[in-house]
Amino acid sequence: NTGFPGDLVTAEGFDFGTLETIIFDNTIETVFNPSLNSDVALFFTIPFNEEKGSRFGKQDVSFIFSSGEKISKDFTILQPAPEILRTIPELPLVGETVIVEGEWLQNTSEILFEETLLVFSQIDGNRLSVEIPETITEPRGKLKITTPSSFGSNSPI
Repeated sequence: NTGFPGDLVTAEGFDFGTLETIIFDNTIETVFNPSLNSDVALFFTIPFNEEKGSRFGKQDVSFIFSSGEKISKDFTILQPAPEILRTIPELPLVGETVIVEGEWLQNTSEILFEETLLVFSQIDGNRLSVEIPETITEPRGKLKITTPSSFGSNSPI
């Protein structure tokens, strides 16, 4: 009933031979291969496409059969730990706005440079805009991003 985007999930039941579609959150269809599955078990990948409306958290996954029958189950898509790929500029100056690029940056709750809390704004799930305050005098250090996944991501900037 839970998993991360991209995880392979096994569903067990019956009459999966007539399954036509699997949809998360009434929005995002996932791909499955009927020829690789049986009448009592199937495998599918948890989809995530922010542009199409994917989100983290509890939602329905619906199994729609050729008869028109629809069975929905609760499912929770977990947010992976955030990853910082790069900052632009790489070595920012005091007072400068920095773009942090990475993965799984959605729902960021705080950003720390060493122990200093930074002001930021969410651009999208892969980018944040961060202001470098005057209190930071050392240009190199660890940047830590916290999201609801309870994990931080450390990366030198």
